[in-house]
Amino acid sequence: IGLALTAKGALRGARGEAKAMEAAMKVLKAKTKDTPKPLIIARQELDAQIDYAKGKVDKSLQALRAAMKAERALRYTEPPSYPRPVAEVLGRKALDRGKLRIAEEAFRQALDQYPESRRAMTGLDETLHKEGKTVAAGL
Repeated sequence: IGLALTAKGALRGARGEAKAMEAAMKVLKAKTKDTPKPLIIARQELDAQIDYAKGKVDKSLQALRAAMKAERALRYTEPPSYPRPVAEVLGRKALDRGKLRIAEEAFRQALDQYPESRRAMTGLDETLHKEGKTVAAGL
């Protein structure tokens, strides 16, 4: 819900969801002595999206990069324990802000993780085009 609220620009609601998520994570940790890594990643991504919406782009991209690394470190499961590749989110946000080096790196990571991802392929193609690189050489 927090990501949807952020996408709609409802930052007050998104921050409320982040606080509720944090409280739930504390309860879970008290009961189980651990917080599931996918929940930690989800919280990192939500915080990053809120920061991005507030115009704190560099802070947001840094948080998304940390979430991407944490997601990539998760044990392989089917279905995946985290519902979408954070690398694609990082790549899109970086591309939208003209941070092409970050975008290219993120889309390449996304394609390494999910080689057939249309979003990652499209994002990398857009990034390489903006960088003036040829797609054939870049892929």
